[in-house]
Amino acid sequence: MGKKKDKTPKVPVNQQSPGQDPKKVDTLMGGAILLAAGLVVGAIAFMNVGPYRDLIYSALTEWGWLSWLYTIPVIGQWLDSAAILLAIIVGAALFAGIQLGEIWPLVSAEKTTKDRKWGRKMLFLVALACCCYALDAVACSFFWPPLKVDFQQFRWAALLSDIAWGNLFVTLVTLFGLSGYVWLWRQIARVM
Repeated sequence: MGKKKDKTPKVPVNQQSPGQDPKKVDTLMGGAILLAAGLVVGAIAFMNVGPYRDLIYSALTEWGWLSWLYTIPVIGQWLDSAAILLAIIVGAALFAGIQLGEIWPLVSAEKTTKDRKWGRKMLFLVALACCCYALDAVACSFFWPPLKVDFQQFRWAALLSDIAWGNLFVTLVTLFGLSGYVWLWRQIARVM
């Protein structure tokens, strides 16, 4: 009598099944991390349009020679609605421009040929980023004050309870959240 043939397919020992491809798992994990970080940074960024919106709104509505128009019943309401809409649009554009200025050196640093022209360009971009960080910090400090009390009181009797920790956290995420996200994107892209 003959031997029975084994009908199960022979799979090499070091070959993995298609569902366990390490490259796909790394890509999925990296994408999940980027999505979670992007949602946090995006939500806080959406909230941080506020300082720029308020700045533009106060500039539009508090001009001394135009403020009398806001006292007219119908025209004043129409002008106020238009000022709110314009403040949101211009404030969001200003916020986006400042955030772009902050990350521009980080995005431009990956160039392969680094010559003298590239160095001058990077010097300009870093100076631009420093100006954008300064403007962003000032806008955030007016909108989210870092102290719960007046600075003079804090200076003479400093207490940790006088620091607005939530405002400091939001300000730090506003200042460095997008740059941190770009850095995280690059690190994950190297692994994937």
